[in-house]
Amino acid sequence: MRSIVVQRRIPAAPANVWAVLADFPNIARWNTGVAKSFSTSEVTGGLGAKRHCDLIPFGQLEETVKQWDDTRRMVISIDSAK
Repeated sequence: MRSIVVQRRIPAAPANVWAVLADFPNIARWNTGVAKSFSTSEVTGGLGAKRHCDLIPFGQLEETVKQWDDTRRMVISIDSAK
């Protein structure tokens, strides 16, 4: 199993950052590498949320939130990549 760790310092209040991240299915609204994204589960934010992403210029991902520590940390697994 491979693991990639990404950390970012964002000059904004944690609550503002997490408000964006909590809208898990809609990563395409702010990530310029994602053409389209949508939820694939009833849970749309936090632990267990799943999403599909169509990538730019091509490719797809299926992802699941595996850990969610509100305002601190999120762990996402890439379940499939095409």
